[in-house]
Amino acid sequence: MTGRARRLRDRPSWSRFIRTQGFSGSGLAAIVGGVVFAVLVIAAVGVGLPLVLAEYTALIVFVGVPILVVIFAVSTFLAVRSTSRGARVQAWAEKSGMRYVHQRRSRNSAPWMGTPFARTGGYAVRHHAIGSDVETARFRSLPDDSGYHSAGLVNSFTFVRFTLPTSVPHLVVTSNRSSTLNAAGLAISGGRVLRGSIEFDSSFTLHCPADYERDALYIFTPDLLALMIDVAPGCDLELVDGTAYLYMSREPKLWDERVGADLLAVVELLRRKLDRQTRHYVDERSSAGTSRAGSPTVARSGLRLANRRSARGVLLATALWIPGIAVAVAIIAQALGWVSVL
Repeated sequence: MTGRARRLRDRPSWSRFIRTQGFSGSGLAAIVGGVVFAVLVIAAVGVGLPLVLAEYTALIVFVGVPILVVIFAVSTFLAVRSTSRGARVQAWAEKSGMRYVHQRRSRNSAPWMGTPFARTGGYAVRHHAIGSDVETARFRSLPDDSGYHSAGLVNSFTFVRFTLPTSVPHLVVTSNRSSTLNAAGLAISGGRVLRGSIEFDSSFTLHCPADYERDALYIFTPDLLALMIDVAPGCDLELVDGTAYLYMSREPKLWDERVGADLLAVVELLRRKLDRQTRHYVDERSSAGTSRAGSPTVARSGLRLANRRSARGVLLATALWIPGIAVAVAIIAQALGWVSVL
């Protein structure tokens, strides 16, 4: 097979992508609707507005209309690019044996157990690839009806979920230089902060429940932290129940198959290391000993770490409230006659 034939064979199929994701889910509905809306707005501004504001005809036609054309052209280009990338990510996911969802919004609570996933409100994901024991997506929380995010003010982040051989205490390793959870607006609280090794104190902070310090150091050994520096720099890693979550602020370019292959390779390296570190772990504090399925269990005190808004989350929340507070103060001041805006 020639190189050109191979490229044609491996080229993502837009038709398959649209059939699989649907007219709306693929983003095609947004592209078509955006183009129709753009044509109507440009026609209204370019033809209708000069009839009302005849003295500004030249300004509208030669300045306003070109600006609108550029804005709509850029928006359409970005929408088409998003759909094209989705088709390529789907091709990579299917080739890797995973099911793919291009984008999805839900008003229900998030189904994942990690710290940053909202328990109320809703969530949205994109580039969601789902395998039997590995899953990845770009995640952002949606506020509930009162505008509240239950997990704090969470910015978008990418997560990779993979399974562990047994249940473990709730442990979180955050990067000291560029923590994804901190950037998302969250900070771990209510547990113990460990400095496992002088060699890695400047790179990581290890969070664990009270009285689980030895367990945390048993699992997060220096060679595991060294592996994270090598293959997942700047990422946070969370272990909860029998699952691991790798968090990253930047979205990996999964539409490039080489990046997707590299991501799966990183997950496999971490999985193998965590498998060795956790397979024989037993929580001696657990009165149940083992579950009905025969797997070890974790005592209630080791199940969940608390979280709060990070300093960045507080700062961003405050910045969002400032305009509303300013308007409220101006209205009250006007009503009391302290100031006059007339």
